[in-house]
Amino acid sequence: MVSMVIPGCSSNSQVTVVPVTGHVTQHGQPVENVLISFECRSAGFAATALVNPDGSYRLHSKYGKGIPSGEYQVSVSRAVTRDQYDNPVPEPDGKRQIPAKYEDARTSKLVANVKPGSTTFDFVLD
Repeated sequence: MVSMVIPGCSSNSQVTVVPVTGHVTQHGQPVENVLISFECRSAGFAATALVNPDGSYRLHSKYGKGIPSGEYQVSVSRAVTRDQYDNPVPEPDGKRQIPAKYEDARTSKLVANVKPGSTTFDFVLD
């Protein structure tokens, strides 16, 4: 029997994960109540974490406490609040916390090259 593991954002159930942590800041302050998403488009894989009040995050995925090695496009977006009818509640006028360009991995220009070993990625939003 021959077994193969394909490296880099693999969807193989026996993939090794890398612990990924970090901080998200804007104007020198922690950004809170946002989601950070790491997307590997070539594998169709993504992992998302809620950013803590101190700006820190720790990724978990279907593989465990971390994500597979590979290059990821990263986005940061507001954690959407929903009303009693499950409709998204819009942000109050003038209260946009995250610039729109960061809400989509294709426009954020945030990239994380996840390699074996514990990895920290800190992101500073302008």
